[in-house]
Amino acid sequence: MAVRQGRSLFGTRSEPAVREREWCEERQVCEPESDKEARTLLADFFNTSQRPVTGFMKFYAVQQGHTPGVYLTWSACEAQVKGFPGAKFKSFPTREEAEAFVKKDLKTTSASSRPDLNDDHSLVHIWVDGSCMGNKEGPLQLGWAYLIIRGDQEIYRAKGNDIPPEAHRHRNVAGEIMAVLKAIAWCQEQGIAAAKIYYDYQGLECWAEGSWKTKTPFTQAYAETVKTSGMRLTWRKVLAHSGEPNNEIVDQLAKEAAKAGT
Repeated sequence: MAVRQGRSLFGTRSEPAVREREWCEERQVCEPESDKEARTLLADFFNTSQRPVTGFMKFYAVQQGHTPGVYLTWSACEAQVKGFPGAKFKSFPTREEAEAFVKKDLKTTSASSRPDLNDDHSLVHIWVDGSCMGNKEGPLQLGWAYLIIRGDQEIYRAKGNDIPPEAHRHRNVAGEIMAVLKAIAWCQEQGIAAAKIYYDYQGLECWAEGSWKTKTPFTQAYAETVKTSGMRLTWRKVLAHSGEPNNEIVDQLAKEAAKAGT
């Protein structure tokens, strides 16, 4: 088979095509016989080319977005940062630099789940949790709880067990969902427009952001309420029962609320 020298995957004889041809000649790459093979060659070219090329390709690093990672096109990168509050992204000439940019944030955020309470005094931090307890003599007992902090001061906390019977199938997740809804309602009454929510269950963020499909009326109502709340919300998953003080507080409050149920 002849070394590939014909039509460029880029479709032109521009600088990208010249760079691509040199890359193919260096590796004795043959002319692709199908569009699928062409796409495979292009992906390999993107993944192995680490040399900076001015005006040529870029690696788009999403540090904070819907799905952090490295993307090869601006449109793919844009889909991850559009509509994401506080999105952080940057383009780099090499994959290595892009991956380092993404990993830097992962190391920073994994070091501690506790918030920087002085980052924005217009922002409140909401901790939520739910609880589910078995009941031999009746239905499950569910509870919800939330804690709201501004700066370094607690400004409100609440708990309850008024969870719709049709939502009990979600068990403790139903309580955590109710905690988010109750907290948002309280913030709206107080004129609070921005909040960071700390949660245990990944679905709370994914349903609200649309990355998980809602399959029950309860989760559908939850997602719609959050989306139309008018609040600027960001999310942070915390490890349950990890000893984080605020998480332990709402965990205990939710259990108390569940025990008080009938």
